[in-house]
Amino acid sequence: MITSTSEQLGQAIAQIEDYRVSDIQESSHEIDGRILTHLWDLDAMTQGLRRGSLVILAGSTGMGKTTFALNLAFNISAYSKIPVVYGGYDSPPQELIYKLLASQSEIESGRIKRSRLTETEWPVLGEAISAVRDLPLFFFDRACSSLQEICCYLVEVQQQAGKPAGVLVLDQLQLLPLTKSGSEEDIEELIVDLRCLAEDQQICVILLAQANPSAELRNGHLPHLNDLPAISAMQAWAEVIAFLHRDEFWNLDSTKRGEAELIIAKNRDNPVGTICFDFMPQYSRFSASAQVG
Repeated sequence: MITSTSEQLGQAIAQIEDYRVSDIQESSHEIDGRILTHLWDLDAMTQGLRRGSLVILAGSTGMGKTTFALNLAFNISAYSKIPVVYGGYDSPPQELIYKLLASQSEIESGRIKRSRLTETEWPVLGEAISAVRDLPLFFFDRACSSLQEICCYLVEVQQQAGKPAGVLVLDQLQLLPLTKSGSEEDIEELIVDLRCLAEDQQICVILLAQANPSAELRNGHLPHLNDLPAISAMQAWAEVIAFLHRDEFWNLDSTKRGEAELIIAKNRDNPVGTICFDFMPQYSRFSASAQVG
């Protein structure tokens, strides 16, 4: 089928108008299959997380990948009311719950876990528990060892939540028991399978990945795409590839203390760039920064 510029332009204008109406009516939920994270700089750069896509969130050890992914999971389930499934291969679900409570109460998770709270903090924790208790946010742990099991969990979530999940988080690639040997070829095959899973289930799959230690030896320690395993497959199949970077982790004299950068290195059909966040590790929380990279 061949179409003229005029016909394509008409369709584009109609879609723009649909976006405008959707933005007014559904700005807190989902627009044309793209799920808002409610981290507004991220949403502006990606236009939201697209159903049917694979997103890679990478970084060196200690950058806060799990915390960032958990913040995304909370925002999407709490504000967009879209079910999120979190596969915690790196941390058991109970530890993730403590992190969620810390992020919402701004009380350190260690003190929550051991009930070492002041009298004034107990009501604050109660409010955090109320905020977290009924979220459409579901967890599974490393006992899940196949994509078939994950698909069964997605069906179960739809039955419990009354609607299909919108986001699946897998934390993290190097710990997934879904490859035969962990070889480059197996990882490439897994990347393709996850993209197919995303398309079949109409879900956004967020895959956390550990960057190779080469960044630790590089001047400035900034991550590169080549720090990732099976990068050719990731570039071919992932819609977004982003790195978390914290200068203060490497540099004791850093002028960026309490800051984190999300470096978007690939962003299909959208711009690449850096988004700055304030990072409070003691509260397992990222928040919008006044600074824009």
